[in-house]
Amino acid sequence: MPGAPVSIGGVTAISAHRGGGEAFAPETYEAYDHAAATGADYVEFDVRRLVDGTLVCFHDAACGAPLATLSHAELCRRAGYEVPTVRRLLALIAGRTWGHIDLKEIGYEAEVVALAREVLGPDNFLVTSMVDGSLRRIADAFPGTATGLSLGRGIGDVPAYRLPGAIIGDLFPIGRLRACGATWAAISKDLAPWVLSRCHRNDIRTAVWTVDRSDQLDRFLADDRVDVLVTNRPGFALARRR
Repeated sequence: MPGAPVSIGGVTAISAHRGGGEAFAPETYEAYDHAAATGADYVEFDVRRLVDGTLVCFHDAACGAPLATLSHAELCRRAGYEVPTVRRLLALIAGRTWGHIDLKEIGYEAEVVALAREVLGPDNFLVTSMVDGSLRRIADAFPGTATGLSLGRGIGDVPAYRLPGAIIGDLFPIGRLRACGATWAAISKDLAPWVLSRCHRNDIRTAVWTVDRSDQLDRFLADDRVDVLVTNRPGFALARRR
């Protein structure tokens, strides 16, 4: 178990994006278990809520039908595998690695954070979101919880007419980070060259996503401004780090 949810002694932590995809299909219990067993410092998972109230680890908003209209049993049937529930996944990784919780929707922040605190402990996870207000709610309800504002919004994340302003807000995020109470910035690899220095100067922790190419892994692993590197290749990244 790592000693703190940040880089330690200049060594960048590795977060297994959706559990990684090197040995098992991503977003499966097997992938998350493998990532924890091979030494990933974090496992990253997306959180969505189903019509029956179940919180699941699933990236997409639909699986043949909107997830908000599906039960867990129906989602598993449509997906063709047992989609992890958040509670069971947290129990799987507890005491083995840190949680990197990426909120894909709003409205149930308190439920997710309370569950993570119960299962992992209050300091053993990071919550990220692209929605400033979502992180503000967490900061107000759970002071001290590590939260990160995700930077790198595209057309699928905001209406096209708002995209120019969104890009500027992501390139110059310090005011947003302060306003929403985030102490981390989760930066897309494409924005990182412009944003890392701004965060570093303002004592903002950083995670860079999603990095898979060997040359980019090496570059970001060697950058002492990067606290966490998010990758689909956690085993490979750990080997490169060593």
